[in-house]
Amino acid sequence: MRTRLQFSELLHTLTNNCYFNPPEGIKIKFPCIIYELYKIDNKAADNINYIQTAEYKVTVADSDPDSQLMLDVLALPGSRIVTSYNSNGIHHTVFYVNY
Repeated sequence: MRTRLQFSELLHTLTNNCYFNPPEGIKIKFPCIIYELYKIDNKAADNINYIQTAEYKVTVADSDPDSQLMLDVLALPGSRIVTSYNSNGIHHTVFYVNY
């Protein structure tokens, strides 16, 4: 299984404004990517896990509803849009990305 830091490096190729589980009160720069570990899928045989794939919940937050950053995340292998919403004039697009 690839590491979260490797996934972070991949996201940082899209923007420097990437946040992993940002704490309350942190000053976030927009446009940005906010991500967290969603789940880990295990493939097993004989009660032994032999393949693990991490799935991340990735949110693109941007004032532009047609954000290029959103399209860049959508282009990642294993990426799919789950939902989108607007909060305080910032458009949020939520993805699940297998990595």
